[in-house]
Order: sequence, then structure tokens, then C-alpha cells
Amino acid sequence: MNNGLNALLDSAFRDANKIRNAVEQFREQARKHPQQVAALIVEEIPEQRKRTRGEIAASFGVDLSDAEELKAAIPLSRWKW
Repeated sequence: MNNGLNALLDSAFRDANKIRNAVEQFREQARKHPQQVAALIVEEIPEQRKRTRGEIAASFGVDLSDAEELKAAIPLSRWKW
């Protein structure tokens, strides 16, 4: 049991270290080439949001292509904001 936990922790620390290194490389590129990095972000974030939104909708079995059906399914007036 302890060996399994140690292996999981070790793997998690290695993954976190890889992510920290990638973030630092990204920061370095942003310092060297701020306009290019900004353009990349402006272009990529909306695309990533579309992909994520589609993946989430698919996981719930929702077809986002039919907006009228979605509006009719759950009227906003039912929600208590």
C-alpha cells in the first residue's frame, strides 16, 4: 500500500515539475516575443473554449448545433438567479 502511494506521489511530483518547466518556457518566450505570444493566445483561447464546450456538451449528450432546441428545453425564466 505504501509503495503504491509513494509511486503515485512520485508520479504527481514529476508531472507537476514538467508543468512548471513548460510554464517557465512559455514565460521566457513571452518575454522575448511578447507580440507573437499575445497573438497566439488571442487566436488559441477561443478555439480551445469551443473544443472544451463541445466535449462537455457531448459528455452530457447535448447537441449544441440546435440552439432553438436548447432554448426550448430549459427556459431561462425557470432559473432563480
